Formats: sequence, structure tokens, C-alpha cells
Amino acid sequence: ESLVHGTVKLAEELDEMRKQQQQRGEKPRYDGRCRERAASGKGPRKGVEPVVRFMTPTSGSVVFNDLVHGRIEVSNAELDDLVLLRANGTPTYNLTVVVDDADVKITHVIRGDDHVSNTPRQIHLLQALGEAVPQYAHLPMILGEGGAKLSKRDNAAAIGYYRDTGYLPQTMLNYLARLGWSAGDQEVFSLDELIKTFSLEAVHVSPAALNPEKLKWLNRHYLQSLPAAELLPAFEEQLARAGFVQGKTGGTAGDAAPVAQTLEALRARHSTLQEMTESAAFIYGDVAWDWNGKQAAKCLKPGTRPLLEAALERLEALNVWDEAGIHRAIGKALAAHDAKLGQLWPALRFAVTGGAASPALAATLLLVGRKRCVERIRRVLERL
Repeated sequence: ESLVHGTVKLAEELDEMRKQQQQRGEKPRYDGRCRERAASGKGPRKGVEPVVRFMTPTSGSVVFNDLVHGRIEVSNAELDDLVLLRANGTPTYNLTVVVDDADVKITHVIRGDDHVSNTPRQIHLLQALGEAVPQYAHLPMILGEGGAKLSKRDNAAAIGYYRDTGYLPQTMLNYLARLGWSAGDQEVFSLDELIKTFSLEAVHVSPAALNPEKLKWLNRHYLQSLPAAELLPAFEEQLARAGFVQGKTGGTAGDAAPVAQTLEALRARHSTLQEMTESAAFIYGDVAWDWNGKQAAKCLKPGTRPLLEAALERLEALNVWDEAGIHRAIGKALAAHDAKLGQLWPALRFAVTGGAASPALAATLLLVGRKRCVERIRRVLERL
């Protein structure tokens, strides 16, 4: 009687109902205590703001052919009377998605298999509305490393994370299509090949796990094989995000190479656009030499100064700043001191890039530009 007079809230009553069901080892569910009130004309219980529920059949079952999992049958006895409208009049997910699908004549519902339990309920609603039931395909979930379920809080679950860290759209399309689906041993698919080959019936039933190394391998393939024109906008975006360039190609620091030229020089060496951007820091950003670090000790050996001075003199005198001219200038500097490239290149690379890794000698100097190459070599000579 206390419930009838509203001294206990309905939510607390339902919580107590579920608690008792769990104690009895039963599946927590609405027990239909108000199921017949509307039909009998009694109306809502006193003191209770009623919800609107769907009166689920108590016998029979729902059967549908899932395009991934095959035949699925769920007994109606396993389904309770789901809420359609909350007490405040707002519709629930299951009602809104069914009305929306029916309104726009959806023919296929393709979603994660964590929604399989919603499908029998939605089929009931569609049939009650007199609407056609679409075909359903429930895809297996994608797991993280170690088989853990991905969370929305994980970077690995957000497509923006992959864009921001330099993965290409072509890579993500290929990788996600191949994740949990196969067509023989083929790993790389163009969009046209996917359109012709992909089928829901060939999707694996078991969950698939992300493999970061395989994703990186695939991205490296596309970085090396796609036309530069397709890669250029994304690389420019990465460089702009890092604060290295503004605008389109040509808007670079000093006399540094256009972005398209940098792209060609770096893309064979890296797996992501972010890695390429980090490697391009010496081209478009400032160089901070670690004079006391291991690289300085390794590159600036005794006898380096006269070789650097000779290289600087001949590089400054070049009429045309191109790879052929840079090669000739360095060759003359080495010949003047009867030295080999291995004696000069580590010091010259350290001076120009601040590190010990870069493309080939002439390509590196060409990318940085004459003005900044000269300035950087002079600063190293002053330090020496």
C-alpha cells in the first residue's frame, strides 16, 4: 500500500525488484506488474509518473537471418516490456531508431554485434508499426592490443587520433576493411577492389584485434606508392599543425625547399606523416645543437674545422643551388684537403640538421636552402 500511495519512488521500486531477481538467480528484467492496467482501464498507479512500454508477446520467438552470424532466434519469453516513452515524454533509443529507419526506408542495418540484443525488440516494433524489417548484419567488435575491449576514451578508438598522427585515409580504409574480413592472402586493396570483392557474408564472426605494427606497415606502403599529389595536402596539414609552414607549397621558411620536394625526399624513410614532419623539423624549423651530447662528440672530431671551412667557402660560391652543384662543391673541398666524404659528412650533417640522421648529403643541403646552410655552418665553426 505504501507503494500505491507514492511514498516510495518508482525507480527505487524497480531497483528492489531487480535486486530480488538477482538474489533468486534470475535475469534482471521488468516483471510486468503494471502490464494490464491500461487495458483494464485502471490507469496509472497513484503517485507514479508512468512510462509507456511495449507489450511484448509472451510466447513464440523472433527469428532473423543475420548476414554475418546466420540464423538467430530469440524467445519472446527472454524479452521484457521495453520502455518506449519515459515519464517526461521523451522517446527511448529503441523507439527513435526504429521510427527513423522506417521513415527513410532503411534496407540494411550494419552495426556492432553488441547491438544483437536490441534487434529482436526493434523487429517487434517494426512489425507493430506495419513497416518492413531490414536486413541486419552485426559486425564483430574490434579489440585492442592484448584482446581488451576498446573504450571511447582510448586513442585507438578515435579516427581523429590516426589522422592527427599521420595515417592516410587510404590506409585506414584498407586496414579496417581487412580487419575481420579476408579475400585469400591479399593484404593491399584499392577502393575499386574493395567495392568488387567485399561482402558481409565473408566477415569473420570472431572479434578482430588491432595490430599497430601491421597498420604502420600498410601506411608505409601507401606513403611510398601513392602519387605525391595525393599525399601533399595531408603532409602540408601536418607541417602547419607543427608550426613549420603556412599556406600551400612555397610558403616555407627562408629559402627552404617547397613542401612537395621535402615530401619526395622523406617519404621513403618513414611510416607516418607525423614521423616525416618530425624529420622535417631541421628543414622548416630552427636547429638547437646539443654541444655536450653524444652526437656532437661523434660528429665534430679533431680536424673537422678546416674541412667545414673549405665546404662553406665552396658552397657560398655556388652559382646554382642544386644537387649537382652541391656535389661538385663538396668534392672540391674534399680534394683540397685530400680527404674522404666520411671525414666531412658527419660534421656537415650535424651543422645543418643538428642531428645525425637525414637524407643523402646533397638532398639534405638542397632542402634546407643555401642561406640557412651557410648560417648554420658558420655558427658551428664559431663554436669550434
